[in-house]
Amino acid sequence: MRVLSLHPVATELLFALGAGNMLVGRTDECLYPESALSVPSIGKPSEITPEAAAVFEPDIIVTGPGQDLAGAVCIEPADMEHVYETIVSIAKLLDKTVEADLLVHDLRTTFERVKEKTSRFHMTRVHYEDEAGMRPAYLAAVVAFAGGELYAGNSTIESLRKFDPQVIIYSGDECYEERMVARDGWDGLNAVQRERILRIDAELLRPTPRLALGAKRLAKLLHGVEVNGNGN
Repeated sequence: MRVLSLHPVATELLFALGAGNMLVGRTDECLYPESALSVPSIGKPSEITPEAAAVFEPDIIVTGPGQDLAGAVCIEPADMEHVYETIVSIAKLLDKTVEADLLVHDLRTTFERVKEKTSRFHMTRVHYEDEAGMRPAYLAAVVAFAGGELYAGNSTIESLRKFDPQVIIYSGDECYEERMVARDGWDGLNAVQRERILRIDAELLRPTPRLALGAKRLAKLLHGVEVNGNGN
């Protein structure tokens, strides 16, 4: 089986399923795991054409959120159940169903452990922003496992003020944090006044097995809880 991955999520999932040896091509943005770097790159995602993809003679082309290529399999789960289903469906194509069952079991187990550890705390109101503009729908469930309620309103300051987040979590560099707090009206937000603005790696919130690490990291950020066991 020859697989061409055109998105970091797809590449990471292939290796997590033990199908890294099937990967014949990736993009310049597919940098995890490190072993993926030995696979030839097709170039920048924005420059990919059907003709360029055909050069790799793939049996399967896998894409991710925001990508559209005829005949490709897209990994773009909407909710947590869809995350599990996506892992299983990709695994079936690669004859890796046993590996997928184990990954899904570990994910579910870790999420339950995180939920159990944070259940004694009051839910924390959370606003999340990603510098790249990504905000997957399943993130609300991951935040809930970690003892938080994710802001689901629009981008207006009036709506955000009404929600009044106790914690702001972002993915980006320090400059992005500075730009956020400098926005009109943000100085009146609870989280800004209390300096509860915390960073998380966006890669830990991808719909891959590392999402377990993301949930554990969120539990640490929101409630100072350490969660050991599956997902380490």
